[in-house]
Amino acid sequence: MGLLALGTPLEWPDAKNAAGKVREWGIELGQQLLAIWRRAKGKERDVLRWGDEIEYLVVAFDDSSRKVKLSLRQADILDALAKDEALCKQGGCVPDLQKVVREGEPLPTFHPEFGRFMLEATPGKPWGIGFKDLLDVEPNMKWRRTIAKEHMEPNEYPITLTTFPRLGTKDQYTTPYFPPSGERLRSQFLPDEIANPHIRFPTLAANIRARRGRKVEINVPIFQDEHTVLPFNDPTVNYDLHKWPEDDDVRNGAAKENHIYMDGMAFGMGSCCLQITFQAKNIVEGRKLYDQLSPLGPILLALTAATPVYKGFVANTDVRWNQISRAVDDRTPEELGEEPLKNNRWRLPKSRYASNSTYISQDPRLRKEYMDPGLVVDEAIKQRLMDEGMDDLLAAHFAHLFIRDPIVIFGEDLKELDLTKTDHFENLQSTNWQHMRFKPPPPDNSIGWRVEFRPMEIQMTDFENAAFSIFIVLVTRAILSFDLNFYIPIARTTENMETAHARDAVLNDKFYFRNNVLPPRAAKATTNGHVSGSTTPSNTPSRPPTPTGPVEDEYSLMTIDEIINGQTSPPGFPGLIPLVESYLNSMNVDVATRCDLARYLDLIRKRANGKYWTAARWIRHFVRGHGEYKGDSAVNEEITYDLCKAVEEITKNEARDGGLGWEMFSETQGITRKRKEESASKALVVLPLIISYIYKMWRSRLGSIAASKEQFARLKDHYQKQRDGFRNDPRSAPELEAWKKQDNDFAYNLLNGTQKSFVPPSLVGRASFPECAPWSKCDTFFAEYAAHNPREFILSESSLSYIIGNLASYDSRQYPLSPNDKRPEGQGFCHTLVIPKARVYNVVDAEATANNSGRTIRAKRPILARAKRAVDDQDKKLRNAAPHSSNSESTGSVYDDATRSSVFAQFDKLRDAFKKLQAEDFVFAFHVFPDSSIGHLHMHVSPHKEAFREFATHVYDWKTVPLQAVLEVEDA
Repeated sequence: MGLLALGTPLEWPDAKNAAGKVREWGIELGQQLLAIWRRAKGKERDVLRWGDEIEYLVVAFDDSSRKVKLSLRQADILDALAKDEALCKQGGCVPDLQKVVREGEPLPTFHPEFGRFMLEATPGKPWGIGFKDLLDVEPNMKWRRTIAKEHMEPNEYPITLTTFPRLGTKDQYTTPYFPPSGERLRSQFLPDEIANPHIRFPTLAANIRARRGRKVEINVPIFQDEHTVLPFNDPTVNYDLHKWPEDDDVRNGAAKENHIYMDGMAFGMGSCCLQITFQAKNIVEGRKLYDQLSPLGPILLALTAATPVYKGFVANTDVRWNQISRAVDDRTPEELGEEPLKNNRWRLPKSRYASNSTYISQDPRLRKEYMDPGLVVDEAIKQRLMDEGMDDLLAAHFAHLFIRDPIVIFGEDLKELDLTKTDHFENLQSTNWQHMRFKPPPPDNSIGWRVEFRPMEIQMTDFENAAFSIFIVLVTRAILSFDLNFYIPIARTTENMETAHARDAVLNDKFYFRNNVLPPRAAKATTNGHVSGSTTPSNTPSRPPTPTGPVEDEYSLMTIDEIINGQTSPPGFPGLIPLVESYLNSMNVDVATRCDLARYLDLIRKRANGKYWTAARWIRHFVRGHGEYKGDSAVNEEITYDLCKAVEEITKNEARDGGLGWEMFSETQGITRKRKEESASKALVVLPLIISYIYKMWRSRLGSIAASKEQFARLKDHYQKQRDGFRNDPRSAPELEAWKKQDNDFAYNLLNGTQKSFVPPSLVGRASFPECAPWSKCDTFFAEYAAHNPREFILSESSLSYIIGNLASYDSRQYPLSPNDKRPEGQGFCHTLVIPKARVYNVVDAEATANNSGRTIRAKRPILARAKRAVDDQDKKLRNAAPHSSNSESTGSVYDDATRSSVFAQFDKLRDAFKKLQAEDFVFAFHVFPDSSIGHLHMHVSPHKEAFREFATHVYDWKTVPLQAVLEVEDA
């Protein structure tokens, strides 16, 4: 968070009228900067220290109405923290409200942020470079969240989402509620009360708008889903609003077609991020870190992507950066190049929130070709700084910052200039938000030269935030220890920042990166006096040579995987993690600590290679798999509630045992079991490998479907006989091998024979499309399911499997009686199926894979939506059929209005009860050879309580083998 000064701020018209004096103050600010530089340029610290900043959204859940809102109680929460007697005895934790004493193991500190729904938390003291400090980061982050939560209302929770999905929608998304379109923001969508009431923040927002001459303009491309209406024109925009002059913006084209439109500073500055600040040993080390970390910014931005939803719509981007950039963009039409220069001095290619435009290290490897050819500087400021002894690079850096007008000016500060303070300089520096920030030491303080690393998105869990913090710290250690060189042209870093916004950029896009980052091998004397090359980066020459040759040969396009994990073909880039591991090797870190650090590096490694999902990918997947999602890019209140609940659960449980959010933390979900080694000529072993976390929690409870011990024993014996019969049949292995190869010419006997088979004759060879040949991909309803079924049929999806809803109604009253007086449909309320994506024939197939059926328990909303549709579809089919009298005679059942009404009333009753079910209330079971109706592995999941089977058929219970029975046979 920026400087929070107190005073009387000037409204922009007053500042504009005093433009001449403001220009003079630009020069005087250079004097204040020079005073800082003279005092601190020789300042030395013993060792690098660092700190992290975590930002939270405070949300309030209303479970009764299934809604979640932003809580605007930031001030109340901070006040409660400051007044907590126990915390006060430990030194306090709110520097803005109390004197904080940092002794021993100090408390974390909490700070206000731009949004009244936000909190910032930092460690109570800087971290050192010791490895113990690295391992303390995650517990400290958890401690911060715990302390914050303890001082909130019971229904409030501090979540680490980048943005609130419905910020700016037409509903009441804050508590308390305030109407939009206040005097400061003048936003169609946001109230002024959304911002921290400290005078700096509303003045900042108002003056940015006033300087621009119009509201900020944020347009994010819409994600075009199956039912997104194109062209998309943001339906939340009110073109008939005439409260403020700036309301004309949308009538003048501010809202772009096929984009989500936003118009207020809070849409950007209301975003949460993870920032790391390094205190360097001295100014030389600080300047080096500033330069070398700069090219890494876009890489870490893409790697931490977590922002796919804005204002109730799914966006076609994954990160927040450009949205914040536009939210504070104060450039006038002249500075943007839309009008000829008349009242402004320069055309400015970037917002004041942008990627870096300077390098500042006096490193001989820094070539002039790396510099930004379009860099804009205040030449008068630059010359003044150089005249006083500042070198050209650093003077250009600060003179570039001074091209911006101070946005918030306090009248009291215009009375005199105090060169012992830094307030005027910090006022300008703190409103230049670049992805790296170089910070001089404050006056009368032991703090040294600092560098802020600012691009990373906040992650859902403290484990992830700790991992990325630790990773970037270890990268700085490798940079300084091995004298690494990451220089590429600044223009390429700017391009990389744009690339990082692309959907799944971490998987699909390439970034410019330096090919060879290691210094020339230092010559090393051997025992016989000869010189040999060192195989490990060591003491390099004190002044490495300036590179020669074409700059374009020094870098190339690489994937994130290649940048993080290295290129496989020599002499490829070694990878950031291998460089970090080389550094750790050189430090002789003990085995236990290396193992602990490996957990964090493994997360980074697998995010980069795609085995673990980014938060952006997971959120988009969650939304698209939700039962309330219509495939139209809209994220409604129920989806937002479930998403925030899911984030809360993930924060607490971190997907342990394959739980919710496992795609961000593990490669597969499921119980791993050792396969029995058997020859291919013999048959196949049952390996269901299903539902890891639920299985571990409830194994003792999964054995029955409200069945007796005798029935369980019978089903277990039934499964044993069915499996052994398949194993001992000599046809099984070759037929399954041919089936998996999709061999259309094989003469199938067992799978399509005279006896009762896995695939009924009506399905054998049936193609879903005319162009599909028999025994092709779509030989059953489940093979290649997504390719020939509507997306809405898929309730949930993992990398291995789908959860689908049974297409038939649960209520047997909606089906006719069969000749033997047994209704074939109506198998149970909210009956779902888990099917693998791979071609796995049945439970007897040795390639039965782990499935994510644990998500069935959590995906209650989409399951209910699928069940309701099944009831509706069957109802429409019956009502469109013959008249009731005829229907009664032909079907053996009367489906009149009274029955229909009863069916729907029963659904509503069971729906409400279903929401309260827990994991132990579900059964997981199989139909096995030769009793299954479809020859593709599928596991049945449904509630086993008798109330949920009141109008369901029991005709299939004889062959429904519980998961526990299957596992007990295989464990024998």
